[in-house]
Amino acid sequence: DEIVRYAESLALTDRVFFSPPLQNREHIRAWYCRADLFLFPSTFDTNGLVVREAAACGLGSVLIRGSCAAEDITDGRTGLLIEENAESMAAVLSALCADRAAMRRIGQYAQQEIYLSWDDAVARAYDHYGAVIENYRAGKYPPHERRSDEIFHWISNALDLQNRLKAKYGK
Repeated sequence: DEIVRYAESLALTDRVFFSPPLQNREHIRAWYCRADLFLFPSTFDTNGLVVREAAACGLGSVLIRGSCAAEDITDGRTGLLIEENAESMAAVLSALCADRAAMRRIGQYAQQEIYLSWDDAVARAYDHYGAVIENYRAGKYPPHERRSDEIFHWISNALDLQNRLKAKYGK
């Protein structure tokens, strides 16, 4: 509400839109295609799938440098990396508003270089989880003595069994 009021005080309501959560893929795609830039100043997102969704629509992203979502982003080419503060975001947005061709170019490179198909994204996530499981089994993480660890052990064993069955009987 505070941000909406701020946008209103700056007379930006014809340029800044706030929508409720969207579930319909076509509606989401329509918003991506209407936008000039995707702002994703999150350090907590672990995959950044929305960044690749934006790239699929030719939309470049502004991301926090070093965040998981910024993985595979080349600063100034396939996206823009900023520090985690308002001043850094404002500086990038001011520069891009003065050079809209650069904004479009970044979106084009993002579409060509970071977009992943759903199958590739799933395969990549699967590989990442496999590496985590291997690191866990190799003792690279500190031990935990929580009840939830029993569930993680069960999942790890189930995935291991699934992989062994696939190897033995094929997909």
